[in-house]
Amino acid sequence: DSSFVGGSDFKQLDTYITLDEYTTSNAGMILCMAVCAAWSLAVLKVVGEMLDQVKALRYLVLKECKIMEIAVVEMGFTLEKIPAHRFVFFVIMCSVQLLIALTLLIAGDIWLASTTDIVELLLNGIALAYIMDIDELTYRVLVPTKLDTLIRRLSPNAVDWSMSLPTRSVLLSIPLCVINVIVYTQLVLPHANSVVTVERAL
Repeated sequence: DSSFVGGSDFKQLDTYITLDEYTTSNAGMILCMAVCAAWSLAVLKVVGEMLDQVKALRYLVLKECKIMEIAVVEMGFTLEKIPAHRFVFFVIMCSVQLLIALTLLIAGDIWLASTTDIVELLLNGIALAYIMDIDELTYRVLVPTKLDTLIRRLSPNAVDWSMSLPTRSVLLSIPLCVINVIVYTQLVLPHANSVVTVERAL
C-alpha cells in the first residue's frame, strides 16, 4: 500500500532528523547534561532547605518543654522552644521529604537522559520544575488563613553554619558532582551511543 509506504518513509526520515539533531556537534548530550544538572540543583536546593530547618530547630529543643512556645515580638512572632517529640516528628517528615526528593531526582534524570528530541528535552525540564512547586501550591490552597498568617509573621531562626568553612556548600557540592558524573557515565553517554548506532542503521 502506497500510503503505508509513504507514512513509513516519513516516520523514518523524521526519526533520522531527530537523531541527527541530537548528535550534531554533541548538541543533544550537552543540552541533556545542562538540563539534568539544573534538575539536580533544583532537588539539592530542597535538600539544603531541609538541612537549614533541622539545624535551626535543633537548638530550640528542650526535654523539659511540654508545648511549643511562641513569643510576640515587634515584627510578629518568634519560635523560642519546642518539645523533643515535635522535633522528632519534624525530622521524620523531613526524612520522608528527602526520600521523595531523591526518588524524583533519580526518575527525573532517567527521564531526561532518555529523551532524544531536543524540544521535548526542554519541555520535560520545565515540567519537572513545576513538580517541585506542587507542595507549595498545595500549601497555598489548603492551609487555613489564620495558620498561614501566623507562619508568615514568624521571625526566621538563625542557622549556625560555620563562617570559616563553607560546610553547607561542601555538603551540597559533593553530591552534585557525583550525581552529574553518574548521570553522564551511566545514562547520557550510553543513550548517545545508542542514538549514534540507530542513526547509522537508518
